[in-house]
Amino acid sequence: MWRSLVQDRIVQRCGVVKHNAEFVRMFGGWGSADGYFRCPTGVCLDRNHDLVVADSSNHRIHVVRQDGTFVRKFGREGGAHGEFHAPFGLCVNSDGQIIVADTLNNRVQVFSCDGAFVRTVGDSGEAGQLRPWSVCVDDCDNIIVADCGNHRVCTFSADGAFLRHFGTIGSGAGEFKHPRGVCVDSRGNILVAESGNHRVQQFRADGTFVREFGSATDPARFKEPRGICVDGADNIFVSDTRCGIRQFRPDGTFVRTLESPELWGVCV
Repeated sequence: MWRSLVQDRIVQRCGVVKHNAEFVRMFGGWGSADGYFRCPTGVCLDRNHDLVVADSSNHRIHVVRQDGTFVRKFGREGGAHGEFHAPFGLCVNSDGQIIVADTLNNRVQVFSCDGAFVRTVGDSGEAGQLRPWSVCVDDCDNIIVADCGNHRVCTFSADGAFLRHFGTIGSGAGEFKHPRGVCVDSRGNILVAESGNHRVQQFRADGTFVREFGSATDPARFKEPRGICVDGADNIFVSDTRCGIRQFRPDGTFVRTLESPELWGVCV
């Protein structure tokens, strides 16, 4: 049984939902105290299966258990190492490090599992200035960035060296308009949720286009997809701010919708 962990920006909470769409619980609420959120946007699970939440308007990262119990937080508003300006997306690598898209600081930051700063990624150098929205890692811990403001996807090595990028602004195959969600399946394929083109595109690791689904011609078309993840069987889950969570099979075939207001992040 999988559970979907979602974030609702209208009521500023996180929720847990079973695979059959059965509601389990919600927790959080508007505020800046421990366990409360202001615009939660990204969510993932750490190695303890605790939730790691990008609390974007509080400019911090929250760690909470799946029953809503507060564990820890780190970060504050600013531009120094370990500080944030609207962190939107995040993920955890195989070493338990937390990787954060520090969106309005135009960089990615890496932290230890307990929140100690490790390094920055993409704040200078060959990739140019990032405008990141979300991040994920592949099975080699390479860091893959949905570079929303530059309408592309960038890949960095685990230690932060720039490897490649693909995509440019547009609506054709392999082009993007505001890619906001990114994840990697078990075969190393990269899945990208585009808010501007209202679709998901799938690519091989080198950026070769494979397929798209959820566009205007698709019966299960998206309205504004933002978060995306896969489960252990490569089933795809997409949070759409106007449609709820959409589930697809690995080939992009639509399965079902979990209706909910303005969801941003999703993980399983």
